[in-house]
Amino acid sequence: MTQILEVRRLSMEYTTRSGRTVLALDDIHADIGENEFVTILGPSGCGKSTLLKIVASVIRPSSGEVFFEGRPLTSPTARIGMVFQQPILMPWRNILENVLFPIEMMGKSTRSYDAEARDLLKLVGLAGFEKAMPNELSGGMQQRAAICRALIYDPKLLLMDEPFAALDAMTREELGIELLRIWSERKKTVMFVTHSIQEGILLADRVLVMTARPGRVAASIKIDLPRPRTINMVSTHEYGRYAEEIRSLISGGQQIAAA
Repeated sequence: MTQILEVRRLSMEYTTRSGRTVLALDDIHADIGENEFVTILGPSGCGKSTLLKIVASVIRPSSGEVFFEGRPLTSPTARIGMVFQQPILMPWRNILENVLFPIEMMGKSTRSYDAEARDLLKLVGLAGFEKAMPNELSGGMQQRAAICRALIYDPKLLLMDEPFAALDAMTREELGIELLRIWSERKKTVMFVTHSIQEGILLADRVLVMTARPGRVAASIKIDLPRPRTINMVSTHEYGRYAEEIRSLISGGQQIAAA
């Protein structure tokens, strides 16, 4: 498999307002393959979101390097998109205008992307809601629109930082399966941060398990469940084996050796 992202010796240290130094990430090594769906699991505060922000070039690491498509990644690029925990839609713009906003920010003609935006909204089940305002949509529908916004400029790598965390359990399951359908049709490389072991297993080709702070990669676990995935897989022996292994790694902390 061709590697699209390589993380080497990555560490992140920051200073709190009180002057205390905190090591958030320590000596992270990871390879992400082209079109691979990788989920990242670990205890709260282990640096999962920090890792995504570094890959997105929102923040710079204290040390180490990130290579994207074989080149050092030092600044934001349209080849990488990001979906946040909240949809962050502009309330004064309708859904179609929100999806097209990145194109406008790039200085490109939104008219030339209108058909693509409408196709994306149809893909996620929002056809007919192009002119709706964000407050007229449910939380799940808003997050679907946010995914469209991240896909409109056709990024190669999609970063997702707990995008379904604020949703109720049923909507979260529904959007997880929906995301896999979109991924299978659009074929993107995905890095997906989650606190849910169930979500992490069901979505992934591979799960990266991180230790408690300072975050390190405790294990890289290949998920061999067949695709397409369904929620019924959580009752299978194979799923239970993966869940038990990941739960053990997380509770075992940083003493677990990388797999």
